[in-house]
Amino acid sequence: MVLYGSLNSYPRDRTKTIWHHGTPCSCAHLIIGALLLVVATHFITRRFDNLPLAMYSNSQCSLFNQDRSSESVSMFNGGYPSTWPERGYGSYLSLKIYVYDENEIEGLKALMYGKEGIINVNSCYQGQWGTQVKIHRLLLNSRFRTRKKEEADFFFVPSYVKCVHMLEGLTEEEINQTYVGVLKQMPYFRRSGGRDHIFVFPSGNGAHFFTSWKTFLNRSIFLTPEGDRTDSKNSTAFDTWKDIIIPGNVDDEMTELGAPLVEPLPLSSREYLANYLGHAQGLKGRLQLIELSKQYPDKLEAPNLKHHPPDRLYKKEYFDHLRNAKFCLCPRGVSSWTLRFFESFFVVS
Repeated sequence: MVLYGSLNSYPRDRTKTIWHHGTPCSCAHLIIGALLLVVATHFITRRFDNLPLAMYSNSQCSLFNQDRSSESVSMFNGGYPSTWPERGYGSYLSLKIYVYDENEIEGLKALMYGKEGIINVNSCYQGQWGTQVKIHRLLLNSRFRTRKKEEADFFFVPSYVKCVHMLEGLTEEEINQTYVGVLKQMPYFRRSGGRDHIFVFPSGNGAHFFTSWKTFLNRSIFLTPEGDRTDSKNSTAFDTWKDIIIPGNVDDEMTELGAPLVEPLPLSSREYLANYLGHAQGLKGRLQLIELSKQYPDKLEAPNLKHHPPDRLYKKEYFDHLRNAKFCLCPRGVSSWTLRFFESFFVVS
């Protein structure tokens, strides 16, 4: 945080004594204070200097699956000797992440499976918010994972609250109460004020499913696809200085190696100039596209989709339709991002 002030607010007479709580501040005090500030800055810089490197990986394109041993830790430039400046941490990645176990904190299971514990995790793994589950599973099998809290650089808090809420496992009020109860049981969270704790919020609602997030998580790290700073302060939870943008969750059958669920069509074979395949949600821009498709049915495909048959497109059906236009339209929903933006990469290019 940078604080701005006016130099003109200070007296220009250098002979005057600056008083603080009745004690004169001498040159010695100023020098000692400056030295302490330099030492503290040096310590903090060294402490945080290797954090950015944790975001890079060259082994299987995984953010977390790296070996910590000196013999097998990956280097930059595809494993070849790196010319990256040493800068205090060298060219090696070094990171330890503690993943909270669902059984070690009362209430954490409810944030993953609902208050009755009956939410199917496989349901949460699929669809728009699957990154909540996928990132958790990646970290559980990561070589960066540590089981000792005292040596951890970061702490990951697993929760599938968007999915749990959508499947009616918890109300928003229950989510808020449960989160507060969970955080109160985390001494390491209190130690850092949450600065080294990571949360995944992959929906347009972001952290707002935890309605008290501004009070409890205002210093924590969010992994989110929601990074538009033009959203109003009441809707965006993204902070450029601490949060990380992640892609939306595209179905594995379209992203993994091997034969994809559907293949892109040549431009000449695509039936429509453009399409929009989503739910209107009562939003003006989406409703306008649906009306335009009625006026130009040979140019624009924009059916008024529903969550249930017969006006629902299932997975393969959806991708078959999505690839059948030269342009995929991605109007914003309740927030600035849309999963369709990421899905279109795999079907139109």
